[in-house]
Amino acid sequence: WMRAHAEHAARTLAALPGRDAIRADLQRLDADAPTRVFEVMRTPGGWFYEERRAQDNQFRLVHRTTPTAAPRVLVDPEERRRATGQPHAITHYRPSPSGARVAYGIAAGGSEAATLYVSDVATGKELIAPIDRADYAVPAWIDEHRFLFTRLQALKPGMPETAKYQDAACWLVDLRTGRQRKLLDRTTGGIRMTRDESPFVEISPNGRWALATIYDGVRNELRLYRAPAAAFLAGQARWQRVAEPEDGVTRAAIQGDTLYLMSHKDAPRFRVLSLDLADRKAKPVVRVPETPHVLTGLVAARDALYLEVRQGNGKQLYRLGYDSGATPQRIALPFEGGFVLNGQEGGADAGDPRLDGVLVTLMGWTHGRQILQVAADGTVSDTGLQPLGPQDQPTDLETVEVMVPSHDGVKVPMTIIARKGAPRDGRNPLVLQGYASYGMTWEPSWVPTRRAWLDRGGVIAVANPRGSGVFGRAWHLAGKEANKPKLATRKVMPKRDEDPEDEPSRTNDPVRMYLR
Repeated sequence: WMRAHAEHAARTLAALPGRDAIRADLQRLDADAPTRVFEVMRTPGGWFYEERRAQDNQFRLVHRTTPTAAPRVLVDPEERRRATGQPHAITHYRPSPSGARVAYGIAAGGSEAATLYVSDVATGKELIAPIDRADYAVPAWIDEHRFLFTRLQALKPGMPETAKYQDAACWLVDLRTGRQRKLLDRTTGGIRMTRDESPFVEISPNGRWALATIYDGVRNELRLYRAPAAAFLAGQARWQRVAEPEDGVTRAAIQGDTLYLMSHKDAPRFRVLSLDLADRKAKPVVRVPETPHVLTGLVAARDALYLEVRQGNGKQLYRLGYDSGATPQRIALPFEGGFVLNGQEGGADAGDPRLDGVLVTLMGWTHGRQILQVAADGTVSDTGLQPLGPQDQPTDLETVEVMVPSHDGVKVPMTIIARKGAPRDGRNPLVLQGYASYGMTWEPSWVPTRRAWLDRGGVIAVANPRGSGVFGRAWHLAGKEANKPKLATRKVMPKRDEDPEDEPSRTNDPVRMYLR
Protein backbone atom coordinates (compact mmCIF):
# COMPACT_ATOMS: atom_id res chain seq x y z
CA TRP A 1 0.00 0.00 0.00
CA MET A 2 2.75 2.46 0.94
CA ARG A 3 4.79 1.55 -2.16
CA ALA A 4 1.78 2.06 -4.41
CA HIS A 5 1.08 5.50 -2.96
CA ALA A 6 4.75 6.45 -3.23
CA GLU A 7 4.80 5.47 -6.91
CA HIS A 8 1.59 7.41 -7.51
CA ALA A 9 3.08 10.49 -5.81
CA ALA A 10 6.27 10.18 -7.88
CA ARG A 11 4.29 10.01 -11.14
CA THR A 12 2.12 12.97 -10.16
CA LEU A 13 5.04 15.15 -9.14
CA ALA A 14 7.08 14.22 -12.23
CA ALA A 15 4.27 15.52 -14.45
CA LEU A 16 4.26 18.99 -12.89
CA PRO A 17 5.56 21.65 -15.32
CA GLY A 18 8.83 23.23 -14.27
CA ARG A 19 9.58 20.58 -11.66
CA ASP A 20 12.92 19.58 -13.18
CA ALA A 21 14.16 23.17 -13.07
CA ILE A 22 13.07 23.57 -9.46
CA ARG A 23 14.72 20.28 -8.52
CA ALA A 24 17.97 21.41 -10.13
CA ASP A 25 17.80 24.68 -8.18
CA LEU A 26 17.20 22.83 -4.92
CA GLN A 27 20.18 20.53 -5.54
CA ARG A 28 22.41 23.50 -6.35
CA LEU A 29 21.28 25.49 -3.32
CA ASP A 30 21.53 22.50 -0.99
CA ALA A 31 25.22 22.27 -1.91
CA ASP A 32 25.66 26.01 -1.31
CA ALA A 33 28.17 25.52 1.53
CA PRO A 34 30.86 22.82 1.31
CA THR A 35 29.82 21.40 4.68
CA ARG A 36 27.20 21.87 7.39
CA VAL A 37 28.39 21.63 10.99
CA PHE A 38 26.18 20.80 13.99
CA GLU A 39 26.41 19.85 17.67
CA VAL A 40 29.78 21.40 18.46
CA MET A 41 31.35 20.47 21.81
CA ARG A 42 34.68 21.59 23.23
CA THR A 43 36.97 20.03 25.80
CA PRO A 44 40.49 20.72 27.03
CA GLY A 45 41.60 18.06 24.55
CA GLY A 46 39.96 19.54 21.49
CA TRP A 47 36.76 20.29 19.63
CA PHE A 48 34.16 17.78 18.45
CA TYR A 49 31.32 18.23 16.01
CA GLU A 50 29.14 16.47 13.45
CA GLU A 51 29.47 17.51 9.82
CA ARG A 52 27.78 16.60 6.57
CA ARG A 53 29.43 17.60 3.34
CA ALA A 54 27.38 18.41 0.26
CA GLN A 55 27.97 14.92 -1.18
CA ASP A 56 27.26 13.01 2.06
CA ASN A 57 24.11 11.17 3.12
CA GLN A 58 24.98 11.06 6.84
CA PHE A 59 26.75 13.20 9.42
CA ARG A 60 30.29 12.22 10.42
CA LEU A 61 31.85 12.77 13.84
CA VAL A 62 34.94 14.98 13.53
CA HIS A 63 37.68 16.11 15.94
CA ARG A 64 40.06 19.08 15.83
CA THR A 65 42.63 20.05 18.42
CA THR A 66 41.64 23.71 17.83
CA PRO A 67 38.92 25.24 15.62
CA THR A 68 41.54 26.05 12.96
CA ALA A 69 43.52 22.78 13.16
CA ALA A 70 43.21 20.03 10.57
CA PRO A 71 40.02 17.95 11.00
CA ARG A 72 40.15 14.23 11.68
CA VAL A 73 37.13 11.98 11.12
CA LEU A 74 36.44 9.77 14.15
CA VAL A 75 33.22 8.05 13.04
CA ASP A 76 31.88 7.74 9.51
CA PRO A 77 28.53 5.87 9.33
CA GLU A 78 28.99 5.40 5.59
CA GLU A 79 31.77 2.91 6.32
CA ARG A 80 29.24 0.76 8.15
CA ARG A 81 26.82 1.08 5.25
CA ARG A 82 29.46 -0.09 2.80
CA ALA A 83 30.33 -3.02 5.06
CA THR A 84 26.77 -4.14 5.78
CA GLY A 85 24.67 -2.76 2.93
CA GLN A 86 22.45 -1.07 5.50
CA PRO A 87 22.38 2.68 6.25
CA HIS A 88 23.68 3.80 9.66
CA ALA A 89 23.50 7.13 11.48
CA ILE A 90 24.99 8.77 14.57
CA THR A 91 22.23 9.41 17.12
CA HIS A 92 24.22 11.15 19.89
CA TYR A 93 27.74 11.52 21.25
CA ARG A 94 29.61 12.86 24.27
CA PRO A 95 33.38 13.28 24.74
CA SER A 96 34.99 12.54 28.10
CA PRO A 97 35.97 15.53 30.31
CA SER A 98 39.50 15.72 28.83
CA GLY A 99 38.41 14.85 25.31
CA ALA A 100 40.58 11.73 25.22
CA ARG A 101 37.59 9.42 24.74
CA VAL A 102 34.23 9.67 23.10
CA ALA A 103 30.99 7.71 23.54
CA TYR A 104 28.52 7.71 20.67
CA GLY A 105 25.32 5.99 19.54
CA ILE A 106 24.81 4.34 16.16
CA ALA A 107 21.41 3.31 14.75
CA ALA A 108 20.91 1.14 11.66
CA GLY A 109 18.28 0.91 8.96
CA GLY A 110 16.59 4.24 9.67
CA SER A 111 15.56 3.16 13.17
CA GLU A 112 16.15 4.97 16.46
CA ALA A 113 17.38 1.76 18.12
CA ALA A 114 20.90 2.87 19.00
CA THR A 115 23.91 0.89 20.12
CA LEU A 116 26.47 2.66 22.31
CA TYR A 117 30.19 2.61 21.45
CA VAL A 118 33.20 4.09 23.27
CA SER A 119 36.44 4.85 21.44
CA ASP A 120 39.87 6.26 22.19
CA VAL A 121 40.15 9.54 20.30
CA ALA A 122 43.87 9.26 19.51
CA THR A 123 43.87 5.66 18.26
CA GLY A 124 40.27 4.95 17.33
CA LYS A 125 40.39 1.76 19.40
CA GLU A 126 37.07 0.61 20.86
CA LEU A 127 37.34 0.50 24.65
CA ILE A 128 34.31 -1.63 25.50
CA ALA A 129 31.95 -4.06 23.83
CA PRO A 130 29.01 -2.26 22.17
CA ILE A 131 26.03 -1.73 24.49
CA ASP A 132 22.52 -2.25 23.15
CA ARG A 133 19.23 -0.64 24.19
CA ALA A 134 20.88 2.80 24.15
CA ASP A 135 18.30 4.67 22.07
CA TYR A 136 18.67 7.91 24.03
CA ALA A 137 21.62 7.01 26.24
CA VAL A 138 23.37 10.42 26.12
CA PRO A 139 26.33 9.43 28.36
CA ALA A 140 27.10 11.65 31.37
CA TRP A 141 30.81 11.29 32.09
CA ILE A 142 31.99 11.21 35.71
CA ASP A 143 35.71 11.05 34.90
CA GLU A 144 37.89 9.55 32.18
CA HIS A 145 36.91 5.98 33.11
CA ARG A 146 33.25 6.08 34.14
CA PHE A 147 30.00 7.40 32.77
CA LEU A 148 26.27 7.14 33.44
CA PHE A 149 23.67 6.51 30.76
CA THR A 150 19.97 5.74 30.42
CA ARG A 151 19.20 2.26 29.13
CA LEU A 152 15.96 0.71 27.96
CA GLN A 153 14.79 -2.53 29.51
CA ALA A 154 15.39 -5.89 27.83
CA LEU A 155 12.23 -7.42 26.38
CA LYS A 156 11.60 -10.89 27.73
CA PRO A 157 9.60 -13.56 25.86
CA GLY A 158 5.92 -12.73 25.89
CA MET A 159 6.37 -9.04 26.62
CA PRO A 160 4.66 -6.64 24.16
CA GLU A 161 6.91 -4.58 21.91
CA THR A 162 5.42 -1.41 23.42
CA ALA A 163 7.09 -2.31 26.72
CA LYS A 164 10.43 -1.41 25.15
CA TYR A 165 10.13 2.19 26.31
CA GLN A 166 8.94 1.38 29.82
CA ASP A 167 11.03 0.86 32.94
CA ALA A 168 14.12 2.66 31.65
CA ALA A 169 16.99 2.81 34.15
CA CYS A 170 20.26 4.64 34.81
CA TRP A 171 23.36 2.46 34.43
CA LEU A 172 27.01 2.96 35.36
CA VAL A 173 29.84 1.84 33.06
CA ASP A 174 33.47 1.47 34.19
CA LEU A 175 35.87 1.25 31.23
CA ARG A 176 38.69 -0.12 33.38
CA THR A 177 36.81 -3.29 34.25
CA GLY A 178 34.09 -3.34 31.60
CA ARG A 179 31.56 -3.68 34.38
CA GLN A 180 28.04 -2.36 33.84
CA ARG A 181 25.50 -2.09 36.63
CA LYS A 182 22.09 -0.56 37.18
CA LEU A 183 22.05 2.28 39.72
CA LEU A 184 18.59 3.83 39.51
CA ASP A 185 15.16 2.73 38.35
CA ARG A 186 11.55 3.22 39.44
CA THR A 187 12.06 0.89 42.41
CA THR A 188 14.80 3.08 43.87
CA GLY A 189 13.87 4.40 47.29
CA GLY A 190 13.14 8.10 47.54
CA ILE A 191 12.53 8.50 43.78
CA ARG A 192 9.01 8.92 42.37
CA MET A 193 8.95 7.59 38.83
CA THR A 194 6.31 5.79 36.75
CA ARG A 195 6.93 3.00 34.27
CA ASP A 196 6.64 5.46 31.40
CA GLU A 197 9.19 7.95 32.75
CA SER A 198 12.94 7.88 32.20
CA PRO A 199 15.76 8.89 34.56
CA PHE A 200 18.85 10.89 33.58
CA VAL A 201 21.56 11.34 36.19
CA GLU A 202 24.66 13.54 36.16
CA ILE A 203 27.46 14.10 38.64
CA SER A 204 28.47 17.69 39.39
CA PRO A 205 31.91 18.73 38.09
CA ASN A 206 33.26 18.95 41.65
CA GLY A 207 32.24 15.31 42.14
CA ARG A 208 30.11 16.01 45.22
CA TRP A 209 26.54 15.83 43.94
CA ALA A 210 24.29 13.58 41.90
CA LEU A 211 21.32 15.23 40.20
CA ALA A 212 18.55 12.95 38.91
CA THR A 213 16.14 14.34 36.33
CA ILE A 214 12.96 12.40 35.62
CA TYR A 215 11.36 12.95 32.20
CA ASP A 216 7.95 11.84 31.00
CA GLY A 217 8.58 12.87 27.39
CA VAL A 218 5.55 15.19 27.28
CA ARG A 219 5.98 18.00 29.80
CA ASN A 220 8.70 20.61 29.77
CA GLU A 221 8.58 20.70 33.57
CA LEU A 222 11.07 18.46 35.37
CA ARG A 223 11.08 16.29 38.45
CA LEU A 224 14.47 16.72 40.15
CA TYR A 225 16.24 14.93 43.01
CA ARG A 226 19.64 15.40 44.61
CA ALA A 227 21.94 13.14 46.62
CA PRO A 228 25.62 12.97 47.60
CA ALA A 229 27.48 11.51 44.63
CA ALA A 230 29.54 9.05 46.67
CA ALA A 231 26.41 7.53 48.22
CA PHE A 232 24.70 7.30 44.84
CA LEU A 233 27.65 5.56 43.17
CA ALA A 234 27.80 3.13 46.10
CA GLY A 235 24.10 2.35 45.69
CA GLN A 236 23.23 3.92 49.04
CA ALA A 237 21.76 7.28 48.05
CA ARG A 238 19.18 9.04 50.20
CA TRP A 239 17.47 11.07 47.51
CA GLN A 240 15.98 14.42 48.39
CA ARG A 241 13.33 16.05 46.20
CA VAL A 242 14.29 19.36 44.62
CA ALA A 243 11.34 20.02 42.32
CA GLU A 244 8.11 18.49 41.06
CA PRO A 245 6.46 19.46 37.74
CA GLU A 246 4.15 21.75 39.70
CA ASP A 247 7.20 23.85 40.63
CA GLY A 248 7.55 24.90 36.99
CA VAL A 249 11.27 24.10 36.64
CA THR A 250 12.30 23.57 33.01
CA ARG A 251 16.11 23.99 33.21
CA ALA A 252 18.78 23.21 35.79
CA ALA A 253 22.54 23.84 35.98
CA ILE A 254 25.17 23.11 38.64
CA GLN A 255 28.27 25.11 39.53
CA GLY A 256 30.17 24.19 42.67
CA ASP A 257 27.68 23.50 45.44
CA THR A 258 24.95 25.65 43.90
CA LEU A 259 22.08 24.44 41.75
CA TYR A 260 20.48 27.03 39.46
CA LEU A 261 16.88 26.52 38.36
CA MET A 262 14.78 28.23 35.68
CA SER A 263 11.11 28.27 36.70
CA HIS A 264 7.81 29.77 35.54
CA LYS A 265 6.02 29.25 38.86
CA ASP A 266 4.62 32.66 39.85
CA ALA A 267 6.65 34.06 36.93
CA PRO A 268 5.07 33.41 33.48
CA ARG A 269 8.16 34.84 31.75
CA PHE A 270 10.46 32.78 33.97
CA ARG A 271 13.01 33.62 36.64
CA VAL A 272 16.22 32.09 38.01
CA LEU A 273 16.37 30.44 41.43
CA SER A 274 19.45 29.17 43.28
CA LEU A 275 19.71 26.37 45.81
CA ASP A 276 22.58 25.62 48.21
CA LEU A 277 23.12 21.88 47.80
CA ALA A 278 25.32 21.65 50.88
CA ASP A 279 22.39 22.62 53.12
CA ARG A 280 19.69 19.94 53.12
CA LYS A 281 17.27 22.38 54.74
CA ALA A 282 17.87 25.20 52.27
CA LYS A 283 15.06 26.41 50.01
CA PRO A 284 15.45 27.88 46.52
CA VAL A 285 15.84 31.66 46.52
CA VAL A 286 15.29 34.11 43.66
CA ARG A 287 18.57 34.93 41.90
CA VAL A 288 17.17 36.72 38.83
CA PRO A 289 13.56 38.00 39.07
CA GLU A 290 11.07 37.92 36.22
CA THR A 291 11.50 40.68 33.64
CA PRO A 292 9.28 42.00 30.81
CA HIS A 293 11.23 39.73 28.46
CA VAL A 294 11.15 35.93 28.34
CA LEU A 295 13.97 33.89 29.88
CA THR A 296 14.36 30.85 27.62
CA GLY A 297 17.56 29.14 28.75
CA LEU A 298 20.51 29.08 31.11
CA VAL A 299 23.82 27.23 31.32
CA ALA A 300 26.63 27.24 33.85
CA ALA A 301 30.18 27.92 32.66
CA ARG A 302 33.23 28.11 34.89
CA ASP A 303 33.26 31.90 34.92
CA ALA A 304 29.55 32.73 35.03
CA LEU A 305 25.96 31.76 34.41
CA TYR A 306 24.80 32.57 30.87
CA LEU A 307 21.19 33.46 30.14
CA GLU A 308 19.22 33.24 26.90
CA VAL A 309 16.52 35.92 26.73
CA ARG A 310 13.86 36.36 24.06
CA GLN A 311 12.71 39.79 22.95
CA GLY A 312 10.14 39.16 20.24
CA ASN A 313 11.49 36.66 17.71
CA GLY A 314 15.11 37.58 18.36
CA LYS A 315 17.21 36.60 21.34
CA GLN A 316 19.84 38.25 23.49
CA LEU A 317 22.67 36.75 25.52
CA TYR A 318 23.44 37.80 29.10
CA ARG A 319 26.29 36.94 31.44
CA LEU A 320 25.68 36.70 35.20
CA GLY A 321 28.68 36.46 37.51
CA TYR A 322 28.50 34.07 40.45
CA ASP A 323 29.09 36.80 43.04
CA SER A 324 25.94 37.42 45.07
CA GLY A 325 25.80 41.08 44.06
CA ALA A 326 26.32 40.52 40.32
CA THR A 327 23.65 41.58 37.82
CA PRO A 328 23.13 40.24 34.27
CA GLN A 329 25.24 41.99 31.63
CA ARG A 330 24.24 41.88 27.96
CA ILE A 331 26.74 40.49 25.45
CA ALA A 332 26.57 42.04 21.98
CA LEU A 333 26.20 39.49 19.17
CA PRO A 334 27.08 40.17 15.51
CA PHE A 335 23.47 40.28 14.32
CA GLU A 336 19.94 39.79 15.63
CA GLY A 337 18.74 36.22 15.43
CA GLY A 338 18.05 33.04 17.31
CA PHE A 339 20.17 30.60 19.29
CA VAL A 340 19.66 27.90 21.91
CA LEU A 341 21.88 27.43 24.96
CA ASN A 342 20.25 24.28 26.34
CA GLY A 343 20.63 21.20 24.19
CA GLN A 344 21.75 23.32 21.26
CA GLU A 345 20.57 21.71 18.02
CA GLY A 346 19.59 18.63 19.98
CA GLY A 347 23.07 18.13 21.42
CA ALA A 348 24.91 19.22 24.56
CA ASP A 349 24.51 22.50 26.38
CA ALA A 350 26.44 25.47 25.06
CA GLY A 351 28.31 25.88 28.34
CA ASP A 352 30.54 23.58 30.39
CA PRO A 353 31.10 24.20 34.13
CA ARG A 354 34.75 23.19 33.61
CA LEU A 355 35.40 25.83 30.92
CA ASP A 356 35.03 29.59 30.63
CA GLY A 357 32.53 31.12 28.22
CA VAL A 358 29.96 29.50 25.95
CA LEU A 359 29.39 28.49 22.35
CA VAL A 360 26.51 30.12 20.48
CA THR A 361 25.15 28.98 17.12
CA LEU A 362 23.52 32.15 15.84
CA MET A 363 21.05 32.23 12.94
CA GLY A 364 18.89 34.91 11.35
CA TRP A 365 15.91 34.93 9.02
CA THR A 366 18.26 35.89 6.18
CA HIS A 367 21.63 35.00 7.67
CA GLY A 368 23.29 31.60 7.70
CA ARG A 369 24.46 29.83 10.83
CA GLN A 370 27.59 31.08 12.57
CA ILE A 371 29.24 29.13 15.38
CA LEU A 372 30.50 31.76 17.82
CA GLN A 373 32.72 31.49 20.88
CA VAL A 374 31.95 33.87 23.73
CA ALA A 375 34.88 34.45 26.09
CA ALA A 376 34.68 35.26 29.80
CA ASP A 377 35.39 38.94 29.08
CA GLY A 378 32.44 39.13 26.68
CA THR A 379 34.51 38.98 23.50
CA VAL A 380 32.66 37.25 20.67
CA SER A 381 34.55 35.56 17.84
CA ASP A 382 33.59 33.34 14.93
CA THR A 383 35.11 29.88 15.32
CA GLY A 384 35.13 29.45 11.54
CA LEU A 385 33.85 25.90 11.92
CA GLN A 386 30.79 26.67 9.79
CA PRO A 387 31.79 28.16 6.44
CA LEU A 388 29.26 30.53 4.89
CA GLY A 389 28.07 29.69 1.39
CA PRO A 390 27.31 32.21 -1.37
CA GLN A 391 23.63 32.28 -0.38
CA ASP A 392 24.11 32.47 3.40
CA GLN A 393 24.09 36.29 3.56
CA PRO A 394 21.57 37.38 0.90
CA THR A 395 21.32 41.14 0.41
CA ASP A 396 18.31 41.09 -1.91
CA LEU A 397 15.85 39.76 0.67
CA GLU A 398 13.95 41.56 3.41
CA THR A 399 12.01 40.55 6.50
CA VAL A 400 9.02 42.31 8.02
CA GLU A 401 7.74 41.67 11.55
CA VAL A 402 3.97 42.06 11.93
CA MET A 403 1.26 41.34 14.50
CA VAL A 404 -1.71 39.57 12.91
CA PRO A 405 -5.15 39.43 14.59
CA SER A 406 -6.33 35.89 15.26
CA HIS A 407 -9.98 34.80 15.01
CA ASP A 408 -10.73 36.33 18.43
CA GLY A 409 -8.71 39.51 17.92
CA VAL A 410 -5.59 38.46 19.80
CA LYS A 411 -2.47 39.63 17.94
CA VAL A 412 -0.08 36.86 16.84
CA PRO A 413 3.54 37.63 15.82
CA MET A 414 4.51 36.72 12.27
CA THR A 415 7.64 37.19 10.18
CA ILE A 416 7.37 37.75 6.41
CA ILE A 417 10.34 36.98 4.14
CA ALA A 418 10.35 38.10 0.49
CA ARG A 419 12.49 39.61 -2.25
CA LYS A 420 13.11 43.32 -1.83
CA GLY A 421 10.64 45.31 -3.89
CA ALA A 422 8.19 42.42 -4.24
CA PRO A 423 4.67 43.85 -4.78
CA ARG A 424 2.48 43.70 -1.71
CA ASP A 425 -0.83 43.26 -3.48
CA GLY A 426 -1.91 39.91 -2.05
CA ARG A 427 -1.18 38.04 -5.29
CA ASN A 428 2.13 36.43 -4.34
CA PRO A 429 2.13 32.68 -3.75
CA LEU A 430 2.62 32.13 -0.04
CA VAL A 431 4.01 29.43 2.24
CA LEU A 432 2.73 29.98 5.80
CA GLN A 433 4.55 28.01 8.50
CA GLY A 434 3.85 27.79 12.19
CA TYR A 435 4.03 25.62 15.27
CA ALA A 436 2.11 25.87 18.52
CA SER A 437 2.72 23.09 21.01
CA TYR A 438 4.84 22.31 24.07
CA GLY A 439 5.79 25.97 24.38
CA MET A 440 8.19 25.58 21.44
CA THR A 441 8.87 28.67 19.35
CA TRP A 442 9.77 28.84 15.68
CA GLU A 443 13.24 30.38 15.83
CA PRO A 444 14.84 32.65 13.21
CA SER A 445 16.75 30.52 10.74
CA TRP A 446 17.91 30.63 7.16
CA VAL A 447 17.95 27.72 4.70
CA PRO A 448 19.46 28.48 1.26
CA THR A 449 16.98 26.18 -0.51
CA ARG A 450 14.27 28.76 0.28
CA ARG A 451 15.66 30.75 -2.64
CA ALA A 452 14.05 28.32 -5.08
CA TRP A 453 10.69 29.64 -3.82
CA LEU A 454 11.60 33.25 -3.15
CA ASP A 455 13.30 33.76 -6.53
CA ARG A 456 10.09 32.69 -8.26
CA GLY A 457 8.12 35.41 -6.52
CA GLY A 458 7.06 33.35 -3.56
CA VAL A 459 6.69 34.69 -0.03
CA ILE A 460 7.41 32.86 3.23
CA ALA A 461 5.59 33.71 6.46
CA VAL A 462 6.38 32.19 9.88
CA ALA A 463 3.91 32.54 12.74
CA ASN A 464 4.14 31.73 16.45
CA PRO A 465 0.51 31.27 17.57
CA ARG A 466 -0.66 30.63 21.10
CA GLY A 467 0.70 27.30 22.27
CA SER A 468 4.24 28.37 21.38
CA GLY A 469 6.47 30.08 23.93
CA VAL A 470 7.22 33.33 22.11
CA PHE A 471 5.68 35.40 24.94
CA GLY A 472 6.32 32.99 27.78
CA ARG A 473 4.31 30.54 29.83
CA ALA A 474 0.98 32.38 29.58
CA TRP A 475 1.19 32.34 25.76
CA HIS A 476 1.87 28.60 25.88
CA LEU A 477 -1.08 27.88 28.17
CA ALA A 478 -3.40 30.00 26.03
CA GLY A 479 -3.08 27.38 23.28
CA LYS A 480 -2.87 24.22 25.39
CA GLU A 481 -5.49 21.48 25.84
CA ALA A 482 -8.93 23.10 26.22
CA ASN A 483 -7.47 26.41 25.08
CA LYS A 484 -6.45 25.14 21.65
CA PRO A 485 -7.76 27.47 18.95
CA LYS A 486 -11.49 27.21 18.27
CA LEU A 487 -12.47 28.48 14.84
CA ALA A 488 -15.63 30.53 14.57
CA THR A 489 -18.48 28.60 12.95
CA ARG A 490 -21.65 29.58 11.19
CA LYS A 491 -24.54 27.73 9.66
CA VAL A 492 -24.56 27.56 5.89
CA MET A 493 -27.71 26.63 3.99
CA PRO A 494 -27.14 24.26 1.07
CA LYS A 495 -26.93 25.78 -2.37
CA ARG A 496 -29.51 24.78 -4.90
CA ASP A 497 -27.16 22.37 -6.64
CA GLU A 498 -26.19 20.68 -3.40
CA ASP A 499 -27.74 17.62 -1.91
CA PRO A 500 -29.72 18.53 1.25
CA GLU A 501 -27.95 15.63 2.90
CA ASP A 502 -24.80 17.78 2.76
CA GLU A 503 -26.38 20.42 4.99
CA PRO A 504 -24.40 20.98 8.18
CA SER A 505 -25.43 18.85 11.09
CA ARG A 506 -27.85 20.51 13.51
CA THR A 507 -25.69 19.10 16.30
CA ASN A 508 -22.53 20.69 17.68
CA ASP A 509 -20.29 18.09 16.03
CA PRO A 510 -17.37 20.22 14.77
CA VAL A 511 -16.40 17.57 12.22
CA ARG A 512 -19.62 18.14 10.29
CA MET A 513 -19.98 21.87 10.73
CA TYR A 514 -18.84 24.30 8.08
CA LEU A 515 -15.84 26.29 9.25
CA ARG A 516 -15.28 29.88 8.35
